[in-house]
Parts: sequence; C-alpha cells; structure tokens
Amino acid sequence: MLKRLGFVFTVVFFQATALAGQDSGQVEDRAGDAAAVVFPVYILLQTAAGGSIDWRPDWPDCIPVDAFDILNTDGAVSALTLGGGDWGDISLTVRRNERGLLTEFPVFLDDAFYQASAKFDSAGNIHGFTMAGENPLEIEFLAFENQGGEPSLARIQNGESWFFASISRILSRQNSSVVETWYDVDGNPLAVFTAELPRSYRKMFQEVPDTENMESIAAVEDSPPAPARSESHLYFDSMGNVTKIDTDGAVFEALYYGTVPHYWTHPALGHLALQWDEQGRLVRMAGLEEDDAPLDSRYEYEFDGRGAWTERREFRMKPELDVLIPYLGDTFRRSIEYSRR
Repeated sequence: MLKRLGFVFTVVFFQATALAGQDSGQVEDRAGDAAAVVFPVYILLQTAAGGSIDWRPDWPDCIPVDAFDILNTDGAVSALTLGGGDWGDISLTVRRNERGLLTEFPVFLDDAFYQASAKFDSAGNIHGFTMAGENPLEIEFLAFENQGGEPSLARIQNGESWFFASISRILSRQNSSVVETWYDVDGNPLAVFTAELPRSYRKMFQEVPDTENMESIAAVEDSPPAPARSESHLYFDSMGNVTKIDTDGAVFEALYYGTVPHYWTHPALGHLALQWDEQGRLVRMAGLEEDDAPLDSRYEYEFDGRGAWTERREFRMKPELDVLIPYLGDTFRRSIEYSRR
C-alpha cells in the first residue's frame, strides 16, 4: 500500500511524557490506550485514491506477490477476493467503484491484516473508513479544511477508546508534506506523523514500560526504566516501489523489474528468486531458506474465461535420493468480479 504514497512518514509517540505524575490506575488506563493501533490515517486515503493494492516485502510469506495483480491491468475488474493458503476461512477482498476508488481493501498494520471499507457521503466523497480485524476501528472525518477539500480532522474509535487525528496538508514549490497528530479523548497528544516527498519512510515510537512492574523496578534502581525505542525505515526506488524495510534490524529487501518484484530477502527465508512467464505469471520461486536448505517451488494454475488465474497450486520440490520430488504446498483461490464495460 505504501508504494502509492511516495511519502516520508515520521512518527513520534508521546505517551511516556503524558504518563508522568499520574497514579497507577490512570497509568494503566493510558497504557491500554497506548496499545491501540496507531498509524497515519492518510495512508488509507492515498491507498483508496490509488485504485490498486501492491505487494510489500514485509507482508507474511504466505501472501503471493502477485495476489492482487489483476486489478492493475485494464480496469475491467471490479472486485477480487483472495483466500486459501495457511488462513483457512480468512479472506482478503479488494473492491473498487466506477470512479476507480477502492471501496474495500486490505491494510497491513502491526503484523496483521485489516479489511478496510471506505464510507462515502451523498456526493461520493470518502468521509471515513471501517477497519475490520483483531482490533477493529471506526474512522470518521469531521472536517475538510485542507486544499481540495481533503480531510483535516478524523475521529477514531478503537473498542472503548476514542482518538482524534488532525491532518494538515502543506504545499510548497519544492514538495508537498502532511502533518498528522493523534490525540486521546482528553486532548493529550499521542503521536505525530510527518510525510514528505519522496525517498523513504521512517517510523519511530516509544513504548510505555510495564506499569505493573514499574514500582518494584524503581525500588531497586534510582529511576524507572526509560521507554523502549523502536525504529522502522522504508525505502523506495525511482518508480515508487518499496525496495527495503528495516524494522529493528529485521531487514526485508526487494528488487524489481519495472513494477514486478524479481527477488526479495527475508530473515526467515533468506534470498528467494522469482521467475515469471511471458504472460507475467509467477512460475517458480527458488533460493535458500534460513538454515541454507534449498527451496524450489513450482506453480500450476487454473484460469477463468478472461485468462486471470482463479486457483494456484504450489509444488515444493524436495530432493529424494538425488531426485527432485514434488510435494503439494499452499493452494490459493481468487474470486474475481468483472465490470460490464
């Protein structure tokens, strides 16, 4: 999803400062709020406006790199649902309207997928999102004061917690930037995101220490432990492809031919090379796993009447007595809806 952004996002969390001087009950409440999913709401707007979903190197390994490629062709596809693999009954759906805006799409946040659904007003403009997942969210835009009528204030409901996000779009001759600030229901700042064009994405945050153990730790040490710091960096090439993600030393990298990922590296899988046929279909993935064991997967397809794949079976080639023997791996299925045009 971030491929369409082309922004540099920086986020800094403020919970540790806001917690100072409060009693343990208040701290526990604030810590619960801090555990909420906090992310730039602007990502949802940019993804919906982009009209397509792009593979990212930090997605789970089971997600095919070409899972949603059909939506990037001639615009004839109105919806696609991906299912299968290790998920069981879980599915991810991408749906767009006649204007090319995504009305439903998956979002990968905090190591989990959410199914986002855009909410529209009577004029057909996006006025909020519903995020279905393990930690569901409701997002409603309350004001549209940015240039071009873009949202400037959002209200976010996360379970029993409420948050507000102020979004400012700043235009200059050299670049365009976005500043997004999250607040809790009492008006305390929780996080600030900044976005600038166009080279990389950077995320910093501080985690609040475990409040249950703070008093015992402070009794042994001169002061309570400092909040844990974490950083993430995303890097883009000149075409806007996400080429690298570095999250606390866990590095994901991808090399593209045009907009098609040719290989990626991953801490758990090592270097993997992808091979495509003349129609752009993935036919082989080969490389070395983390323990240097060889990995060689081949793919078999079933197609609909328009040539789009609706089922793909993976065959993992394993050496047996110096001969490669195929074993059935993951099977993915896609349900595709076409527009009438």
